[in-house]
Amino acid sequence: MKRLMIITISAERHGGSDSVLWSFLNHLDRKNLDPSVVFFGDGPLARDVESLGFDVSRLPAGRLRQPGHLFRSVGRLASLMRERDPDLILNWLSTAQIYGAPAALRARMPDRVVWWQHDMHSGALSRGRALDQVATLLPAVAVGACSYAAAEAQRGLRPRRPVVPVQPGIDAGPKSDRTGGDTVRTELAIPSDRFLIGSVGRILPWKGHDRVLEAAERLTRSGHDVHALVVGGVGDDSYRERLAARARSPSLSGRVTFTGHVEDAAPYIQALDVLVSGSENEPFGLVILEAMEEGVPVVAPDQAGPGEILEHGRTGWLVDSFAPTELAGGVAILIEDPDLRHDLAAAALEARRGHFTAERMTREMEAMFSELGR
Repeated sequence: MKRLMIITISAERHGGSDSVLWSFLNHLDRKNLDPSVVFFGDGPLARDVESLGFDVSRLPAGRLRQPGHLFRSVGRLASLMRERDPDLILNWLSTAQIYGAPAALRARMPDRVVWWQHDMHSGALSRGRALDQVATLLPAVAVGACSYAAAEAQRGLRPRRPVVPVQPGIDAGPKSDRTGGDTVRTELAIPSDRFLIGSVGRILPWKGHDRVLEAAERLTRSGHDVHALVVGGVGDDSYRERLAARARSPSLSGRVTFTGHVEDAAPYIQALDVLVSGSENEPFGLVILEAMEEGVPVVAPDQAGPGEILEHGRTGWLVDSFAPTELAGGVAILIEDPDLRHDLAAAALEARRGHFTAERMTREMEAMFSELGR
């Protein structure tokens, strides 16, 4: 049995990377891997992982830009590494790599380090590129990536490290009759005869909620009775304010609903007629899998993660870019063709349950970590 030490900064359950880590630990075969998990602080994810019976440690939280905090945290991590003597050290995301790799050097274990990349920073000015570059400079025997697109972007950074892509998956949800969606529409006072499109995720500029709102505006101006639902509350406050201001424009007034943070997005996804992904270079897109599971067709750009998940015209409707005109055009086609919406949803559910499963993802990750272990 290989001892695996996982280091993660986030103890919350806000993003796709948190969900992937939870699914991996929840489906792990402990006959092959014996993990311990180090969180920087406490939160729902840390408590949930502890409830599974894993050895969980919590280090005091602080900011990466505070040298004193970084130095102390590296020292604490190095002590834990020497105490546990793991066969493999998995730094979950680039920030954890910036703490974990120096700690492994200090503990004389740099040849046991691997880190998980759940983003893609291929452009010179793309979000987080500097952080990823620093992470890549630090020792690692390999990098795991959440998609082939993310792996390709990671390979563009220097020095080159072996990169292993593993596409995430999710569990099958309980059998749904979509009554949760009907309840959501009633509670949010969204007219039942309006065509409801929506975006689900953290409120961050690159997620493209503004592009979804502009697509809704274009559809309304072209005569479609459309309503937009924005599900999510964690993220950028100034961006959230800009979205709210846009929703008050004359052509969108009364046609946009913000839910704020929700614990369970499933009934809100069920309420949609179409899920729209307006993300720029989405590394994967777990919410697309969630929509597929709930029988909701998806319109998304034919790039990065969505382009790997969906097959155009069979399991989803892919458009040339994340431009609002393209998104609106894709939605308009589905508005006008209910049979196409039904066929896309049925094929998408089959594809989700055939390949994009948490079980398959976990077995692939287990094989990767077992192979890389000492």
